[in-house]
Amino acid sequence: MKARENFCLVKDTVLQNRFDIFTISETWADLTVSDASLEIPGYQLFRQDRGQHKAGGGLCIYAKANLKITVLEDLSSAYDDGYQQQWLKVQCRSFKSFLICNTYRPPQTPTTCFESLSNSLTDALLLDLDIFVLGDLNCNLLGSSPEATSLTDFASTFNLHQLIEKPTRITETTKSLIDVIMTTNVNVVTLSDAVACSISDHHLVYVVMALKTPRLKPSYVTIRSYTKYNAKRFCEDLAFVPFHMISMFDDFDDQVETFNALFTDILMITLP
Repeated sequence: MKARENFCLVKDTVLQNRFDIFTISETWADLTVSDASLEIPGYQLFRQDRGQHKAGGGLCIYAKANLKITVLEDLSSAYDDGYQQQWLKVQCRSFKSFLICNTYRPPQTPTTCFESLSNSLTDALLLDLDIFVLGDLNCNLLGSSPEATSLTDFASTFNLHQLIEKPTRITETTKSLIDVIMTTNVNVVTLSDAVACSISDHHLVYVVMALKTPRLKPSYVTIRSYTKYNAKRFCEDLAFVPFHMISMFDDFDDQVETFNALFTDILMITLP
């Protein structure tokens, strides 16, 4: 993203495909790169740089301007070993919100960094929202390796479904699946895939969601039928209620409870 040519490719890709949300792992952006130089019309920019003196890394997310975005600072972090995670809460009109974690693990960073992601994910689950974890984690899920096992075990622990099945980086001699999209709820996913793009030597992974309006909690109202109400009988019955018993109690709550009990008994008789 520091190179103008690369940014122009990103910008054209985002605008031509009209993505609602576009995440980037390993931007290489630092304090020398201004927000204005990374601006895409109609989109909000959220970035997490590695720092001016740390090469590589860097995350950013573009989101359409009509989306309400909340940056979850308590969950987001960048570590000295190069691992990064960037958390956002996304609200689209009246649909139920969901969480996005844009993440990156450099090849040399040990997979123990997933402990940091586990801690953040544990806190995120308390929000009771659908979660999508996506990015370049440099764990080739097409083969058998300690890195792949670590990522698979992590996903299994949190019941995350890994949606991408195709290779995401293809060279003349190798194929690897290192760019992932994992979610806590596959029921909101209508399509996911990996396609070649001109931005980098990594394929572009994407997911299409079917957002749902949050279901309102049921409310129950108890009503009493007045079809057989007899005002004269009700007044006569009230005259025989021993309301003087209320004065036997010193505590106000006990007095109210006694009154309610006496009054309710009359209602049950008069209004069956």
